[in-house]
Amino acid sequence: MADSNMLAQEGNIEMGPDVSKVRYISLIRLEGGESILNLPYASMTVDPDLIAGFVTAVIIFAKTPIRTIRKAAYDILIEVGETVLVLLVADPVTDEKPYRKKLKEILELVEEKHGAKLEKFEGDVRRFREFALTILKEFPYDRPDISMVPYKKKGKTIPFRVGTTDKALEKIENFINGKRTVSEIMDLIDLSDDEVIALLSALEKYGWIGYKRRMSETDILVTE
Repeated sequence: MADSNMLAQEGNIEMGPDVSKVRYISLIRLEGGESILNLPYASMTVDPDLIAGFVTAVIIFAKTPIRTIRKAAYDILIEVGETVLVLLVADPVTDEKPYRKKLKEILELVEEKHGAKLEKFEGDVRRFREFALTILKEFPYDRPDISMVPYKKKGKTIPFRVGTTDKALEKIENFINGKRTVSEIMDLIDLSDDEVIALLSALEKYGWIGYKRRMSETDILVTE
């Protein structure tokens, strides 16, 4: 199984914020307060939808320029754009900067890609599901040890497996054969390292892959 707090240093993958602290990410349309995309990362004692509703009321309707809300058990980090806000719920963090940097990048990308749709919103949030991959590139569910070998399992439905995200997942699944390491897949596939990590994290999150260590010449097989 991949170490959720570790990303091997080889492969020139930049270490970002500690994704193990992330609990929930949501995109909320500013004009109407609708949540257009939610990504749960870990279980919470408080319903994250209630948190999103609270933030919507405070930021959008009360027009309060708050960017951080601190609770005893978690922090809520907020970035606001022209048409949408992005919020991140995380375990208390000492340094917000790496998280905010990623949130601002997500905000810029969603408004660049979906700004016109958000301004003329008709209530259909399905069109925004494939943007989950963009979020996962910044905040993957997990960062695997790239020396590990992913293998396929039978998982459950990935709610954002649509459009370009579905095609990318299918592409990486074709490279998972139970023999190649994550590093080798990165070298072979025509996707960025960030995309590979994001896609593998989604497949593991929803039970479609596991990880094993590659056998070496020094390993000893013990039989009874």
